[in-house]
Amino acid sequence: MNNIIKFFKEYLLPAACRYITCIVLLFIGLGVLYSCNSGNDTAITDLKVGTDSDPKGFAGIAMPVTAKVKGDKDIKEIELAISPKSGSGWNFSQRYRDGLAGQKSADFKEAIPIPMDAKVGDYHLKIKVIYADLTEVESTVDFNISVDSSIPLASKLEVGINADGTDLHLESQLSAAKTIKSVTISIIGDSWSKEYPFEKASMVGKLEYNFHEHLKVADVPKGRYEVVLQVKDQQDRTFETRGSFEKK
Repeated sequence: MNNIIKFFKEYLLPAACRYITCIVLLFIGLGVLYSCNSGNDTAITDLKVGTDSDPKGFAGIAMPVTAKVKGDKDIKEIELAISPKSGSGWNFSQRYRDGLAGQKSADFKEAIPIPMDAKVGDYHLKIKVIYADLTEVESTVDFNISVDSSIPLASKLEVGINADGTDLHLESQLSAAKTIKSVTISIIGDSWSKEYPFEKASMVGKLEYNFHEHLKVADVPKGRYEVVLQVKDQQDRTFETRGSFEKK
C-alpha cells in the first residue's frame, strides 16, 4: 500500500498537474487568438486627406477626406473631428449617417469646407466609426492647412432684397491670380432654385473685379433662400462665397 501511495504522489500526481496546466494554457491561448481576430473584424483603412500623397488643406477650399470601412457589424454613424495639434485654431466636428447607417462596409467620401479665416498650421483629424452595438473603431491622421495664393477668391457676399421683393442686390470683391473666367450665382430654396451665369467682357480675364449685380426676383416664391456665388478662374478652379435672404 505504501508503495502505491508513493507511486501516486511521485509520478501520477505531477503528470496530471502538468496535463491540466497544458489544457488551461491552451484555452488561454485560444482565447487570446480569438480576441485578436475579433479586433480585426472591423477596421478603417486608406484614410486620406487632400488630393495628393502629402496630407494638406487650404484655407477657403473644400478638403476631400476619404477612407474605407470594413467589418461584420452594422454601422450606426461615422464621426469626423478636426482640431489644431497645439494652441488655438479651427475646429470641426460632424456626424454622418446618410448612406452609411446599417451598412457593414462603406467608402467614406466627404469634402470638408475649410473656412477662409482658418488659422494656418498643423491639425489633427480623427475619424470614428460607431456601430449599432455601440462599439467603436477609429483612425487618425495629421495634416497641414496653408494658404494657396493662386486660387480665385471672393469676399463675403453682400445680399439684399428691396422692400417689395422684386430686386436682389449682390456684391462681392473678386480676385484670381490666373484671371477670372466666369461667375455663377445660384439661388437655392426648398421648392425653387435657379442659376444665373455671368461672363461679362468687363470681368473675364481680369485679376480683380468688383462684382455688383441686381437680379429681378419678382417671380421668386416667398421663403428663405441661400445665395451662392461661384467664381471660376482660367484653369477652372473655383471658389464659393455665400449669403442669404428672405422674401416675405
